[in-house]
Amino acid sequence: MKKTIIKNIRKLGGESAGHVVIDGAGFIEQWGGGAAPNMPDAVMIDGGGHVIAPSFFDMRTTINNLSAADSLQRWSRVLFAAGVTHAVVVPSQKNLLDDAKSVRAFLSLTNPKNARDGDGGDLPVANLHCYGAMTRGLAGTQLSEYGLMGLAGALGFCDGDHNAASSEAFLQILRYAKNFNALILAHPEDPSLSNQDAVMTSSLLASRLGLPSAPAVSEAVQLQRDITLVGLVGGRYHAGPITTRAGVDIIRQAKKRGLAITADTAPHYFTLNETAIGHYLTHAKLSPPLRGEDDRQAVVEGIIDGTIDIIASDHKPLHDDKKRLPFASAVVGMASIETMLPLMITTLHHQHGMALEKIIAMVTTKPRELFAAAFGGKKNGEDLLAVGQPADMVLLDEKTLWKINSGEFVSPSKNTPFDGSRVQGRVVKTIKQGRVVFDMELRKEEIIRDPMHEVIRDPMDEVILDHKVSVYHLF
Repeated sequence: MKKTIIKNIRKLGGESAGHVVIDGAGFIEQWGGGAAPNMPDAVMIDGGGHVIAPSFFDMRTTINNLSAADSLQRWSRVLFAAGVTHAVVVPSQKNLLDDAKSVRAFLSLTNPKNARDGDGGDLPVANLHCYGAMTRGLAGTQLSEYGLMGLAGALGFCDGDHNAASSEAFLQILRYAKNFNALILAHPEDPSLSNQDAVMTSSLLASRLGLPSAPAVSEAVQLQRDITLVGLVGGRYHAGPITTRAGVDIIRQAKKRGLAITADTAPHYFTLNETAIGHYLTHAKLSPPLRGEDDRQAVVEGIIDGTIDIIASDHKPLHDDKKRLPFASAVVGMASIETMLPLMITTLHHQHGMALEKIIAMVTTKPRELFAAAFGGKKNGEDLLAVGQPADMVLLDEKTLWKINSGEFVSPSKNTPFDGSRVQGRVVKTIKQGRVVFDMELRKEEIIRDPMHEVIRDPMDEVILDHKVSVYHLF
């Protein structure tokens, strides 16, 4: 493969224009300032003056239908459109991942060797990883085989949107996981308070809408129990998504005590509050549910002061027939990966002044640190963009105002409450091992198969973006 030069770019955290040279094997060969070098045989890409950052690592996404090479490529296109090149899949009822055999089977489907073009050449695909189920059948009782599943490739263990209801069972989980230094990921909702009938957070709005609800304190109760047991047993513990002021405070205090815990949240929890439900908008039905405005603001504060370590997409794509139902009957979840970066930049950078490099670290180096044993424990964004690293990058535009249109999603699922929201910032290009795998300018992904940049174009997604938005108003 020929060398590639991306010119006219700004490195994350800097303002001066420069360029990067990528060698023929897809690794970063050289960084430079000013004009790009004259290499007649190299492929030249104009970065348009945009920021270049490491590609994103999404630590929580749901994939229920990964079944074949074509499926792997389709999922990769969705991830690339979000700037993501690494994603970790959570167990679900359709994808239990509760023994070593099922983990191996899933990971075998994600092998890039499964993605071949018609001539036998490789196609760039995302790196998909998975968690193993914390308990068999996600039932919260019988423990899965953490040792064997870890050897098979599971990065940690969780039960998706469920927790072990019994404190005794969770104590056993922590003790068993500690034997293998395994990471336990807990969903912060007490199942006895967040019963199956509850569809939103308890509030005056819930009463007015006449919808069954669960108290926000459900999160605090769950976290207090879990962290008390972590303090007793030790081990590696991660909680998310965090959605309440009480939850942020509990995590903050636990960290001050020196406990080895980490936490994440998702963009919808720091961008929306419960009023997004409006007139029974099922796209805003989530687990945990959207909270009150004070809780939303507390999540922002927790991100800014470092209490919350990581931002995950919490992507749960659903077909319309799962969402176009009465509110109480609709399935929880939203297609959130393609709105992840715009919401992060809009809310955290433009509204709250958080430095762009700190925001990007929450979807790049921070999740890699959580899985340091598997990914080498990268400590900062500069390391991921150092000479010799794989050229997995994102060109991002933090300035452009635009309007979200779910019809433009690469994902076939359009279940988002952000349809029509005006945001500022977006993914311009995603680069995987030196090759452009998503290009916003073409309004569709392009997968480059060879050094001559032959492209395969997806015939879908012909909708043109409205770039004439002149007023920024998200809420």
